[in-house]
Amino acid sequence: MINYLALGDSLSVGVGAPAPQYGFVPRYISMTRKELKKYISCENMGVSGATSENVLDMVTKSDPVQVLIRQSDLITISVGGNDMKNAALQFLRSKNKSVLSTALKRFNCNFDNIIDTIHCLKRYNRKNYILRGINLYNPFPNTPGTEAWVRRFNQHIQSFEGKNIGIANVYPIFVGREKELLSSDKFHPNGKGYYLMAQSLYELGYYPLY
Repeated sequence: MINYLALGDSLSVGVGAPAPQYGFVPRYISMTRKELKKYISCENMGVSGATSENVLDMVTKSDPVQVLIRQSDLITISVGGNDMKNAALQFLRSKNKSVLSTALKRFNCNFDNIIDTIHCLKRYNRKNYILRGINLYNPFPNTPGTEAWVRRFNQHIQSFEGKNIGIANVYPIFVGREKELLSSDKFHPNGKGYYLMAQSLYELGYYPLY
């Protein structure tokens, strides 16, 4: 059996999918089960609207979540989209670029601490585990300047790739295909978008877990 923990925001919840089973988490479970031929026990702790600060609070202050982290063989994290969205909306109102730079610095610090906390909680666990992140797509392709900031967020996320950490690079998948892959709210993926996200996670493989 594989213990899978999904952490993050509305992407982990599957907001925008036509039904819950069409989010990336259920689809990734299905792909993983077929690949590893093992039962997947999943705890989905995704929270709609969660920022990196909210996810950090969850992993550092929630005893039940810390127990799940210690027990998990496979962890996925979707975070950063709301940090970026909130900053972009504030920038559009104020035209103050420091809003974006401040949001990026805060996200970088929070993301560092999320990963460090997970590693610390797993420190004495002799079992192999893998951590999978998802970088950001740009839901505001027609807003000047947003592409550059999404790339900066992603640069930091990608920097964590290592022995047991893989980052699904979904950014290029969505470029130029926003109408095809985003739901009617024009922010969250639709069923096809979530499928491609799950496929990107699957293509990272499962080493050193299996």
